[in-house]
Amino acid sequence: MKRFQLARMSLTVALLIPAGCGGDSDETKVVDPPPPPLEPICTAGTRWAPGTVAFGEATEAWALTGVQGTRLSTVDFDGDGWPDLVVRRATDAPDQFFDPPACCATSDCAEGVVCPQRRVFLMRNTGAGTFEDVTRSSGLLTNRVETTAGLGRPGQVYAFGDVDNDGDLDVFTGRGDSPDNPQVETSEIMLNQGDGTFALGPAESALRIAAGDSTSGAAFFDYDRNGLLDLWTSQSSWDGSQRNDHLYWGDGLGAFGEVTDPLGLTTMPWVALGDLNGALAHTVGWSALACDLNGDGDAELLSSCYGRGPNHLWQATGPAGQFQFVNRSVDSGYAFDHRVDWRDNESARCHCQLHPTDEDCAGVPAPQYIQCNTDADAFRWNHDYDREPFRLGGNSGATICADVDNDGDMD
Repeated sequence: MKRFQLARMSLTVALLIPAGCGGDSDETKVVDPPPPPLEPICTAGTRWAPGTVAFGEATEAWALTGVQGTRLSTVDFDGDGWPDLVVRRATDAPDQFFDPPACCATSDCAEGVVCPQRRVFLMRNTGAGTFEDVTRSSGLLTNRVETTAGLGRPGQVYAFGDVDNDGDLDVFTGRGDSPDNPQVETSEIMLNQGDGTFALGPAESALRIAAGDSTSGAAFFDYDRNGLLDLWTSQSSWDGSQRNDHLYWGDGLGAFGEVTDPLGLTTMPWVALGDLNGALAHTVGWSALACDLNGDGDAELLSSCYGRGPNHLWQATGPAGQFQFVNRSVDSGYAFDHRVDWRDNESARCHCQLHPTDEDCAGVPAPQYIQCNTDADAFRWNHDYDREPFRLGGNSGATICADVDNDGDMD
Protein backbone atom coordinates (compact mmCIF):
# COMPACT_ATOMS: atom_id res chain seq x y z
CA MET A 1 0.00 0.00 0.00
CA LYS A 2 1.43 3.36 -1.02
CA ARG A 3 0.83 6.52 1.03
CA PHE A 4 0.96 9.55 -1.24
CA GLN A 5 2.98 12.48 0.08
CA LEU A 6 1.21 15.58 -1.19
CA ALA A 7 0.44 18.76 0.69
CA ARG A 8 -3.01 17.77 1.94
CA MET A 9 -5.41 14.96 1.25
CA SER A 10 -9.13 14.43 1.67
CA LEU A 11 -11.80 11.96 0.71
CA THR A 12 -12.87 12.02 -2.94
CA VAL A 13 -13.81 9.60 -5.71
CA ALA A 14 -11.81 8.23 -8.60
CA LEU A 15 -14.35 9.24 -11.26
CA LEU A 16 -15.08 12.95 -10.89
CA ILE A 17 -18.25 14.37 -12.44
CA PRO A 18 -18.56 17.93 -11.10
CA ALA A 19 -21.90 19.61 -10.73
CA GLY A 20 -20.60 23.04 -11.75
CA CYS A 21 -21.41 24.44 -15.18
CA GLY A 22 -18.93 27.32 -15.45
CA GLY A 23 -16.10 27.71 -17.89
CA ASP A 24 -15.25 29.49 -21.09
CA SER A 25 -17.15 27.34 -23.58
CA ASP A 26 -19.38 29.21 -26.06
CA GLU A 27 -21.57 26.13 -26.59
CA THR A 28 -25.14 26.44 -25.28
CA LYS A 29 -26.57 23.03 -24.71
CA VAL A 30 -30.19 22.15 -23.94
CA VAL A 31 -30.22 19.32 -21.44
CA ASP A 32 -33.29 17.17 -20.93
CA PRO A 33 -34.58 17.07 -17.36
CA PRO A 34 -33.37 14.04 -15.45
CA PRO A 35 -35.74 11.07 -15.12
CA PRO A 36 -37.57 10.62 -11.83
CA PRO A 37 -35.51 8.76 -9.21
CA LEU A 38 -35.84 5.02 -9.12
CA GLU A 39 -37.70 3.48 -6.24
CA PRO A 40 -35.22 1.87 -3.83
CA ILE A 41 -35.38 -1.88 -3.35
CA CYS A 42 -34.74 -2.69 0.28
CA THR A 43 -34.86 -5.99 2.14
CA ALA A 44 -34.30 -6.83 5.77
CA GLY A 45 -31.29 -8.95 4.91
CA THR A 46 -29.62 -11.52 7.12
CA ARG A 47 -26.65 -11.35 9.42
CA TRP A 48 -23.73 -13.49 8.33
CA ALA A 49 -22.15 -15.89 10.81
CA PRO A 50 -18.98 -17.98 10.53
CA GLY A 51 -19.66 -21.23 8.74
CA THR A 52 -22.59 -19.81 6.77
CA VAL A 53 -22.31 -20.09 3.01
CA ALA A 54 -22.49 -16.54 1.64
CA PHE A 55 -22.03 -17.15 -2.10
CA GLY A 56 -23.19 -19.87 -4.45
CA GLU A 57 -22.41 -20.70 -8.06
CA ALA A 58 -25.07 -18.96 -10.16
CA THR A 59 -23.43 -18.54 -13.58
CA GLU A 60 -25.76 -20.84 -15.47
CA ALA A 61 -28.89 -19.69 -13.64
CA TRP A 62 -28.13 -16.07 -14.54
CA ALA A 63 -27.57 -16.99 -18.23
CA LEU A 64 -23.84 -16.14 -18.14
CA THR A 65 -22.48 -19.47 -19.39
CA GLY A 66 -19.92 -18.85 -22.11
CA VAL A 67 -19.39 -15.19 -21.18
CA GLN A 68 -15.62 -15.18 -20.83
CA GLY A 69 -13.21 -12.33 -20.20
CA THR A 70 -10.34 -10.90 -18.22
CA ARG A 71 -11.52 -7.27 -18.14
CA LEU A 72 -14.77 -6.80 -16.22
CA SER A 73 -16.92 -3.73 -15.60
CA THR A 74 -20.31 -3.17 -14.03
CA VAL A 75 -22.48 -0.22 -15.09
CA ASP A 76 -26.16 0.62 -15.41
CA PHE A 77 -25.91 1.60 -19.08
CA ASP A 78 -29.67 1.77 -19.69
CA GLY A 79 -30.61 3.60 -16.49
CA ASP A 80 -33.13 1.06 -15.24
CA GLY A 81 -31.54 0.75 -11.81
CA TRP A 82 -30.04 -2.69 -12.38
CA PRO A 83 -26.25 -3.19 -12.75
CA ASP A 84 -25.22 -4.57 -16.13
CA LEU A 85 -21.96 -6.28 -17.07
CA VAL A 86 -19.35 -5.45 -19.69
CA VAL A 87 -16.94 -8.36 -20.14
CA ARG A 88 -13.93 -8.24 -22.44
CA ARG A 89 -11.20 -10.65 -23.37
CA ALA A 90 -7.68 -9.21 -23.54
CA THR A 91 -7.44 -9.02 -27.30
CA ASP A 92 -8.06 -6.40 -29.94
CA ALA A 93 -9.33 -8.79 -32.59
CA PRO A 94 -12.90 -8.04 -33.71
CA ASP A 95 -15.95 -9.93 -32.51
CA GLN A 96 -17.39 -12.34 -35.05
CA PHE A 97 -21.18 -12.49 -35.04
CA PHE A 98 -21.80 -14.81 -38.00
CA ASP A 99 -23.61 -18.11 -37.47
CA PRO A 100 -21.24 -20.96 -36.56
CA PRO A 101 -21.01 -24.11 -38.69
CA ALA A 102 -22.54 -27.15 -37.00
CA CYS A 103 -19.12 -28.68 -36.42
CA CYS A 104 -18.23 -25.85 -34.03
CA ALA A 105 -20.58 -27.29 -31.39
CA THR A 106 -18.66 -30.55 -31.33
CA SER A 107 -15.19 -29.10 -32.00
CA ASP A 108 -14.57 -31.46 -34.93
CA CYS A 109 -14.37 -28.98 -37.80
CA ALA A 110 -12.21 -29.71 -40.80
CA GLU A 111 -9.09 -27.67 -41.39
CA GLY A 112 -9.90 -24.21 -42.68
CA VAL A 113 -13.40 -24.04 -41.18
CA VAL A 114 -13.74 -20.91 -39.06
CA CYS A 115 -15.76 -20.87 -35.86
CA PRO A 116 -16.83 -17.37 -34.75
CA GLN A 117 -15.07 -15.90 -31.72
CA ARG A 118 -16.60 -13.50 -29.21
CA ARG A 119 -14.41 -10.99 -27.35
CA VAL A 120 -16.81 -8.40 -25.91
CA PHE A 121 -20.07 -9.03 -24.06
CA LEU A 122 -22.58 -6.38 -22.98
CA MET A 123 -24.88 -8.29 -20.65
CA ARG A 124 -28.05 -6.46 -19.67
CA ASN A 125 -29.53 -7.22 -16.26
CA THR A 126 -33.20 -8.04 -16.84
CA GLY A 127 -34.10 -7.40 -13.21
CA ALA A 128 -35.59 -10.89 -13.06
CA GLY A 129 -32.50 -12.82 -12.00
CA THR A 130 -30.94 -13.22 -15.45
CA PHE A 131 -28.73 -11.40 -17.93
CA GLU A 132 -29.31 -11.09 -21.67
CA ASP A 133 -26.68 -10.53 -24.34
CA VAL A 134 -27.38 -7.19 -26.04
CA THR A 135 -23.89 -6.62 -27.42
CA ARG A 136 -24.92 -6.53 -31.04
CA SER A 137 -28.42 -5.09 -30.71
CA SER A 138 -27.14 -2.21 -28.57
CA GLY A 139 -24.82 -0.98 -31.33
CA LEU A 140 -21.91 -0.90 -28.88
CA LEU A 141 -19.54 -2.47 -31.42
CA THR A 142 -20.72 -0.56 -34.49
CA ASN A 143 -17.91 -0.11 -37.02
CA ARG A 144 -16.97 3.17 -38.61
CA VAL A 145 -14.72 1.82 -41.38
CA GLU A 146 -14.98 -1.97 -41.50
CA THR A 147 -17.63 -3.16 -43.99
CA THR A 148 -17.40 -6.93 -43.54
CA ALA A 149 -20.75 -8.20 -42.31
CA GLY A 150 -20.76 -9.89 -38.92
CA LEU A 151 -17.64 -8.18 -37.52
CA GLY A 152 -17.78 -6.00 -34.41
CA ARG A 153 -15.41 -3.10 -33.69
CA PRO A 154 -12.44 -4.22 -31.53
CA GLY A 155 -11.58 -2.64 -28.20
CA GLN A 156 -10.85 -3.84 -24.70
CA VAL A 157 -10.51 -0.73 -22.48
CA TYR A 158 -13.89 0.73 -21.47
CA ALA A 159 -14.76 3.81 -19.42
CA PHE A 160 -18.31 5.14 -18.94
CA GLY A 161 -19.30 8.76 -18.42
CA ASP A 162 -21.89 11.27 -19.61
CA VAL A 163 -19.71 13.14 -22.11
CA ASP A 164 -22.57 15.12 -23.71
CA ASN A 165 -24.44 15.95 -20.49
CA ASP A 166 -27.74 14.48 -21.64
CA GLY A 167 -28.28 12.38 -18.53
CA ASP A 168 -27.17 8.93 -19.72
CA LEU A 169 -23.83 7.14 -19.75
CA ASP A 170 -21.73 7.18 -22.89
CA VAL A 171 -18.64 5.01 -23.24
CA PHE A 172 -15.05 5.35 -24.41
CA THR A 173 -13.84 2.13 -26.04
CA GLY A 174 -10.05 2.02 -26.23
CA ARG A 175 -8.25 -0.04 -28.80
CA GLY A 176 -4.74 -1.36 -28.41
CA ASP A 177 -2.90 -1.29 -31.73
CA SER A 178 -0.34 -3.86 -32.79
CA PRO A 179 1.85 -3.91 -35.90
CA ASP A 180 1.31 -7.69 -35.98
CA ASN A 181 -2.48 -7.30 -35.98
CA PRO A 182 -3.32 -4.01 -37.73
CA GLN A 183 -6.90 -2.74 -37.48
CA VAL A 184 -8.84 -0.29 -39.59
CA GLU A 185 -10.93 0.83 -36.60
CA THR A 186 -9.79 3.20 -33.85
CA SER A 187 -10.66 4.02 -30.27
CA GLU A 188 -14.10 5.64 -30.16
CA ILE A 189 -16.66 7.50 -28.08
CA MET A 190 -20.01 5.73 -28.28
CA LEU A 191 -22.91 8.05 -27.47
CA ASN A 192 -25.79 6.60 -25.46
CA GLN A 193 -29.08 7.26 -27.26
CA GLY A 194 -31.09 7.01 -24.04
CA ASP A 195 -32.91 3.86 -25.16
CA GLY A 196 -30.26 1.24 -24.42
CA THR A 197 -28.44 1.71 -27.73
CA PHE A 198 -25.22 3.46 -28.75
CA ALA A 199 -24.12 5.44 -31.81
CA LEU A 200 -20.67 6.48 -32.99
CA GLY A 201 -19.49 9.83 -31.68
CA PRO A 202 -17.93 12.57 -33.82
CA ALA A 203 -15.46 11.42 -36.45
CA GLU A 204 -13.23 14.45 -35.84
CA SER A 205 -11.78 13.62 -32.43
CA ALA A 206 -8.16 13.48 -31.30
CA LEU A 207 -8.61 10.18 -29.46
CA ARG A 208 -9.22 8.44 -32.79
CA ILE A 209 -5.54 7.63 -33.42
CA ALA A 210 -5.15 5.72 -36.67
CA ALA A 211 -1.86 3.94 -35.87
CA GLY A 212 0.35 3.57 -32.84
CA ASP A 213 -2.45 3.77 -30.27
CA SER A 214 -1.97 1.34 -27.38
CA THR A 215 -4.64 2.34 -24.87
CA SER A 216 -4.34 0.43 -21.60
CA GLY A 217 -6.53 2.45 -19.21
CA ALA A 218 -9.00 5.34 -19.18
CA ALA A 219 -10.61 7.66 -16.63
CA PHE A 220 -13.14 10.46 -17.11
CA PHE A 221 -12.86 13.62 -14.99
CA ASP A 222 -13.19 17.41 -15.42
CA TYR A 223 -9.72 19.00 -15.24
CA ASP A 224 -10.81 22.56 -16.11
CA ARG A 225 -14.03 22.60 -14.04
CA ASN A 226 -16.22 23.63 -16.96
CA GLY A 227 -18.85 20.97 -16.26
CA LEU A 228 -17.79 18.80 -19.22
CA LEU A 229 -15.96 15.51 -18.92
CA ASP A 230 -12.37 15.22 -20.09
CA LEU A 231 -10.49 11.95 -20.60
CA TRP A 232 -7.16 10.64 -19.29
CA THR A 233 -5.75 7.52 -21.00
CA SER A 234 -2.63 5.48 -20.29
CA GLN A 235 -0.57 3.88 -23.04
CA SER A 236 1.22 0.56 -23.10
CA SER A 237 4.07 -0.27 -25.48
CA TRP A 238 3.62 -0.42 -29.25
CA ASP A 239 6.04 -2.31 -31.48
CA GLY A 240 8.42 -2.57 -28.54
CA SER A 241 8.40 1.19 -27.86
CA GLN A 242 6.83 3.01 -24.95
CA ARG A 243 4.27 5.77 -25.56
CA ASN A 244 3.21 9.06 -23.97
CA ASP A 245 -0.07 8.93 -22.03
CA HIS A 246 -2.83 11.27 -23.24
CA LEU A 247 -5.10 13.93 -21.77
CA TYR A 248 -8.07 14.89 -23.93
CA TRP A 249 -10.32 17.93 -23.47
CA GLY A 250 -14.02 17.21 -23.94
CA ASP A 251 -16.19 19.65 -25.91
CA GLY A 252 -19.46 18.44 -24.38
CA LEU A 253 -20.71 17.07 -27.70
CA GLY A 254 -18.67 13.86 -27.82
CA ALA A 255 -15.47 15.13 -29.48
CA PHE A 256 -12.12 15.43 -27.70
CA GLY A 257 -9.00 17.50 -28.32
CA GLU A 258 -5.40 16.64 -27.40
CA VAL A 259 -4.05 18.81 -24.56
CA THR A 260 -1.27 16.54 -23.23
CA ASP A 261 1.74 18.68 -24.13
CA PRO A 262 0.26 22.15 -23.40
CA LEU A 263 -0.67 21.06 -19.88
CA GLY A 264 2.80 19.75 -18.99
CA LEU A 265 2.18 16.01 -19.32
CA THR A 266 4.95 15.29 -21.82
CA THR A 267 7.25 12.36 -21.01
CA MET A 268 10.49 11.15 -22.58
CA PRO A 269 11.55 8.05 -24.55
CA TRP A 270 13.47 5.31 -22.75
CA VAL A 271 16.93 6.64 -23.63
CA ALA A 272 18.55 8.44 -20.69
CA LEU A 273 18.94 6.76 -17.29
CA GLY A 274 18.33 10.09 -15.59
CA ASP A 275 14.91 10.35 -17.22
CA LEU A 276 14.00 6.80 -16.21
CA ASN A 277 15.20 7.08 -12.62
CA GLY A 278 13.54 10.49 -12.29
CA ALA A 279 10.19 9.15 -13.58
CA LEU A 280 10.41 11.54 -16.53
CA ALA A 281 10.21 8.77 -19.15
CA HIS A 282 7.10 7.08 -20.51
CA THR A 283 5.31 4.48 -18.45
CA VAL A 284 4.38 1.08 -19.81
CA GLY A 285 0.89 1.82 -18.63
CA TRP A 286 -1.56 -0.80 -17.45
CA SER A 287 -4.17 1.53 -15.93
CA ALA A 288 -5.20 5.18 -15.69
CA LEU A 289 -6.75 6.98 -12.73
CA ALA A 290 -7.94 10.50 -11.88
CA CYS A 291 -8.14 11.15 -8.14
CA ASP A 292 -8.00 14.29 -5.95
CA LEU A 293 -5.19 13.45 -3.54
CA ASN A 294 -4.83 16.76 -1.69
CA GLY A 295 -8.44 17.88 -1.37
CA ASP A 296 -8.18 21.03 -3.48
CA GLY A 297 -10.95 20.06 -5.88
CA ASP A 298 -8.60 19.21 -8.76
CA ALA A 299 -7.90 15.61 -9.68
CA GLU A 300 -4.35 14.32 -9.86
CA LEU A 301 -3.54 11.92 -12.71
CA LEU A 302 -1.93 8.52 -12.19
CA SER A 303 -0.62 5.88 -14.56
CA SER A 304 0.51 2.46 -13.32
CA CYS A 305 3.55 0.96 -15.05
CA TYR A 306 3.92 -2.79 -15.42
CA GLY A 307 7.16 -2.91 -17.42
CA ARG A 308 9.62 -2.41 -14.52
CA GLY A 309 9.50 1.33 -15.01
CA PRO A 310 8.25 4.35 -13.06
CA ASN A 311 4.61 4.88 -12.16
CA HIS A 312 3.49 8.43 -12.90
CA LEU A 313 1.68 10.84 -10.58
CA TRP A 314 0.84 14.31 -11.94
CA GLN A 315 -0.28 16.93 -9.44
CA ALA A 316 -2.95 19.31 -10.71
CA THR A 317 -2.40 23.03 -10.19
CA GLY A 318 -6.01 23.96 -10.97
CA PRO A 319 -7.16 27.38 -12.16
CA ALA A 320 -4.48 29.16 -10.12
CA GLY A 321 -1.84 27.34 -12.16
CA GLN A 322 -3.68 27.58 -15.47
CA PHE A 323 -4.61 23.89 -15.11
CA GLN A 324 -1.02 22.73 -15.60
CA PHE A 325 0.16 19.40 -14.18
CA VAL A 326 3.44 18.87 -12.31
CA ASN A 327 5.30 15.56 -12.22
CA ARG A 328 5.35 14.44 -8.57
CA SER A 329 5.96 10.74 -9.26
CA VAL A 330 9.19 10.39 -7.28
CA ASP A 331 8.50 13.08 -4.65
CA SER A 332 5.15 11.51 -3.75
CA GLY A 333 6.59 8.03 -3.29
CA TYR A 334 4.36 6.60 -6.02
CA ALA A 335 6.97 6.04 -8.74
CA PHE A 336 8.67 2.98 -7.22
CA ASP A 337 7.96 0.38 -4.56
CA HIS A 338 11.17 1.10 -2.59
CA ARG A 339 12.28 -2.55 -2.55
CA VAL A 340 15.71 -1.76 -3.97
CA ASP A 341 17.78 -4.72 -2.75
CA TRP A 342 18.42 -6.72 -5.91
CA ARG A 343 20.51 -9.37 -4.18
CA ASP A 344 17.54 -11.68 -3.63
CA ASN A 345 16.96 -11.92 -7.39
CA GLU A 346 17.88 -15.43 -8.50
CA SER A 347 19.15 -14.30 -11.89
CA ALA A 348 21.25 -11.57 -10.28
CA ARG A 349 22.72 -14.15 -7.92
CA CYS A 350 23.52 -16.37 -10.86
CA HIS A 351 25.25 -13.52 -12.67
CA CYS A 352 27.40 -12.75 -9.64
CA GLN A 353 28.26 -16.41 -9.16
CA LEU A 354 29.53 -16.52 -12.75
CA HIS A 355 31.16 -13.06 -12.55
CA PRO A 356 32.19 -12.61 -8.90
CA THR A 357 34.48 -9.65 -9.62
CA ASP A 358 31.75 -7.52 -11.23
CA GLU A 359 30.66 -4.36 -9.43
CA ASP A 360 28.61 -4.97 -6.24
CA CYS A 361 28.87 -8.77 -6.61
CA ALA A 362 30.98 -9.30 -3.50
CA GLY A 363 28.96 -11.10 -0.86
CA VAL A 364 25.95 -11.83 -3.09
CA PRO A 365 24.58 -15.30 -2.17
CA ALA A 366 24.46 -18.14 -4.67
CA PRO A 367 21.08 -18.86 -6.33
CA GLN A 368 18.86 -21.30 -4.46
CA TYR A 369 16.16 -22.23 -6.98
CA ILE A 370 17.65 -22.11 -10.49
CA GLN A 371 20.54 -23.82 -12.20
CA CYS A 372 23.48 -21.55 -12.91
CA ASN A 373 25.98 -22.87 -15.40
CA THR A 374 26.04 -20.25 -18.17
CA ASP A 375 25.07 -16.62 -18.66
CA ALA A 376 21.85 -17.81 -20.30
CA ASP A 377 20.73 -19.07 -16.87
CA ALA A 378 20.79 -15.49 -15.52
CA PHE A 379 17.35 -14.93 -17.04
CA ARG A 380 16.44 -11.29 -17.81
CA TRP A 381 19.28 -9.82 -15.81
CA ASN A 382 21.50 -7.08 -17.23
CA HIS A 383 24.05 -6.17 -14.58
CA ASP A 384 24.76 -2.78 -16.14
CA TYR A 385 21.28 -1.32 -15.70
CA ASP A 386 19.11 -3.77 -13.72
CA ARG A 387 20.51 -2.26 -10.51
CA GLU A 388 19.12 1.16 -11.44
CA PRO A 389 16.16 2.49 -9.40
CA PHE A 390 13.73 2.34 -12.33
CA ARG A 391 14.44 -1.37 -12.83
CA LEU A 392 14.04 -2.12 -9.13
CA GLY A 393 10.74 -0.26 -8.81
CA GLY A 394 8.54 -3.29 -9.34
CA ASN A 395 5.54 -3.86 -11.59
CA SER A 396 2.19 -2.15 -11.01
CA GLY A 397 -0.95 -3.50 -12.62
CA ALA A 398 -3.57 -1.01 -11.43
CA THR A 399 -4.20 1.81 -8.94
CA ILE A 400 -7.40 2.78 -7.12
CA CYS A 401 -8.01 5.50 -4.53
CA ALA A 402 -9.80 4.88 -1.24
CA ASP A 403 -9.53 5.96 2.38
CA VAL A 404 -8.78 2.48 3.70
CA ASP A 405 -8.03 3.56 7.29
CA ASN A 406 -10.80 6.19 7.65
CA ASP A 407 -8.44 9.00 8.56
CA GLY A 408 -9.77 11.40 5.93
CA ASP A 409 -6.74 10.97 3.66
CA MET A 410 -6.79 9.23 0.32
CA ASP A 411 -4.69 6.05 0.17
